[in-house]
Amino acid sequence: MRKNIISVLVGPLAIIPAIFVMGLASHLFYPEESAVTDWKQVFNFYSVIALVITYVLTAFLALPLVIALQKMHAFTLLNVLLVALGIAGLLCLASSSQLFAFLYFGFFTVSVALACWGVHRWV
Repeated sequence: MRKNIISVLVGPLAIIPAIFVMGLASHLFYPEESAVTDWKQVFNFYSVIALVITYVLTAFLALPLVIALQKMHAFTLLNVLLVALGIAGLLCLASSSQLFAFLYFGFFTVSVALACWGVHRWV
């Protein structure tokens, strides 16, 4: 249980470098759109909002699913990533561009899932 708590406390911090990578990629691939809103200026705002959302989703949605995986002796990296992509699927249902939203949320949920998995293994 201690590993799960530490993973939930530390793992969601992976959203910050993920947002940075996503902002940098959008700046490189879509420079005309990033000229309208400079991603470096809104990075801190996005990071704070994303941290709040990530901690809530990790604690109240992902943690119970991971505990269920542990009880079923199915706690593998592949299953954790599938749970993360399932959460991304739930998040993209609220979006009008569902494929783009799935890629977007999938990147973030997989980033956090990998960080949580790494922390859980390291602790």
